[in-house]
Amino acid sequence: MSKDNTKGKIYWHGAFYVVAEAELIDYKDQIQIENEHLLSKEALQVDVLVIKKDPSLQIKKNIGRIFKSVNLLEYKSPVDTLTINDYHKVNGYGFLYAAFNDVDVRDMTLTFVVHSLTTKLKQYLTNSRGFSVTESEEGIWLIEGDTFTTQIIEQSRLSKNENLFLRNLQHDIQREDISQLIKAFSEQGILTSKNRYLQVIASIRPEEYKEAINMDSYSPDLDRVLHEFIQERGIDIQWATQIAKKMLRIGEPLEKIALITDLKIETIKSLEI
Repeated sequence: MSKDNTKGKIYWHGAFYVVAEAELIDYKDQIQIENEHLLSKEALQVDVLVIKKDPSLQIKKNIGRIFKSVNLLEYKSPVDTLTINDYHKVNGYGFLYAAFNDVDVRDMTLTFVVHSLTTKLKQYLTNSRGFSVTESEEGIWLIEGDTFTTQIIEQSRLSKNENLFLRNLQHDIQREDISQLIKAFSEQGILTSKNRYLQVIASIRPEEYKEAINMDSYSPDLDRVLHEFIQERGIDIQWATQIAKKMLRIGEPLEKIALITDLKIETIKSLEI
């Protein structure tokens, strides 16, 4: 994996871990998901590790249908491409994990998540390596013939209905999609101020993020998210005023509105709703 959490960069990989949890939420009690799992003492790590607590578990979610006992997921941000060397590297990660943890490679899978699958890699896998590369369903390519059962998930081709979280982890996410994500995270009980997915969206699409919140009726679940957004990015009086009006309409206390929006109580009292 590539490190992208340096100053001035978007931490896409942290957001991808949130995506993996959200996409597989129906199996949260049956699988173990680890973020940036260290593969050895030399600090080699894979982006996400998914382990079935019961190896016989059958995952029906499209991105997890190939999953076996141990599953390594490697994510490439929208500004990166999956190269031939990347493909070999993650296969190496698989062998390292198998060796260090005494796991049969036949009980493992590899998943690559990319914005788009390049023609160069596809031709290498089919022509140079002689593998079968078939699109089992929209956006999911199965690689047959390699040591590990492998799939490449092409985000740009996924259905938003089936993969709301994964499909929308991109630069040009739209306001309506952000609104759907906020609702979905709230329903899953993981709408928090520390949600790295929403932090990434707020960084790359701040105006659309604010507009998405304004599209819907205010929900108390947004409290911490709103407060952190305002604290980190500075007060936007017009936007904070809109939020305050929504909170007033549903009868929220003045003190709570002031805490969330950073507006003075006197200012809130003067608002016309």
